[in-house]
Amino acid sequence: MLTKEEILKAFGNKGYEITTDHTCDCRIEGMSNNGIVIEQGNECWYARALYIGGELIAEYIQHNGITMHTQEIGECDICANDDVYSELQIDDREENPAHDTERLMIEYFEGCPEAKFYRNNLRGFATIIIDLKGDNTEDIRDDWDTLTAGEAAREIAYNGADIWEIADK
Repeated sequence: MLTKEEILKAFGNKGYEITTDHTCDCRIEGMSNNGIVIEQGNECWYARALYIGGELIAEYIQHNGITMHTQEIGECDICANDDVYSELQIDDREENPAHDTERLMIEYFEGCPEAKFYRNNLRGFATIIIDLKGDNTEDIRDDWDTLTAGEAAREIAYNGADIWEIADK
């Protein structure tokens, strides 16, 4: 077990390591004209851990703050060192790297075989058509590109999209 002096000395000479870990079990609950409805999973988290000489000193879990794993120093000792704190901290607005919107949408679309995907080239972004009947194509124009589920997911994840749902007429 490291002493307070050893820990603070490691802070001063950059003798520490910060690691990152994350996971996500979220899923898309549905889609509407207002966007994507993502159901937050029980195991969706993003954290960084502070190690010195292989010993876990503290971890910062997004939205929860710092958890100490030693009694030799307190949270205030970490916050007092700008370099350590800025490397350990995760902004609450930062996206969890494991929370992959593209992956979530591909999984959702693969379970929705009736969905048809098109890109309106004049507007430059995907228009998602969910055709529940299977033959409602009069709204699709000849100059639109047909997209695969993966292409549509990438378009939505990175560029946004209009989402249209065509029900039986």
